[in-house]
Amino acid sequence: MKRRYVIAVALFISSGLLSTAIAQEARPIKAFQPKTKEEIAIVSMVTEHEKSERIPAIITSLVVSDSYGLYSWVVGETGGQTIVAKQQETWRIMRGTGGRVDAELLQRWGVPIAIAQDLIQKMDIQTKANHQGDQR
Repeated sequence: MKRRYVIAVALFISSGLLSTAIAQEARPIKAFQPKTKEEIAIVSMVTEHEKSERIPAIITSLVVSDSYGLYSWVVGETGGQTIVAKQQETWRIMRGTGGRVDAELLQRWGVPIAIAQDLIQKMDIQTKANHQGDQR
């Protein structure tokens, strides 16, 4: 009987610690603020595309390299990344996925490897900067 009590108390305490840790991890989602002409064009295109969705995606990060862009998005509790390409002066969505992409996947989707690597490097830098800003 004493053993069951100890196990029950341990489970209760650990669930409380876990929920506290989860609550501390939660932070408000900040929408990406475009600064350049290309970023503004991509955000506008995605915003227009998302109008038909019941819950529109929020762009949280965006990087551009040559005629390609990579953005991170969140919808509710899910998120992912999408690659866009500029064709005839118009930005278009190429392909996206839940979770993070890597340079190899971008290359399989048709992005030249040097640009794919540049996009991933820029996204990593931006993500780190965003997390450092959240901790301040």
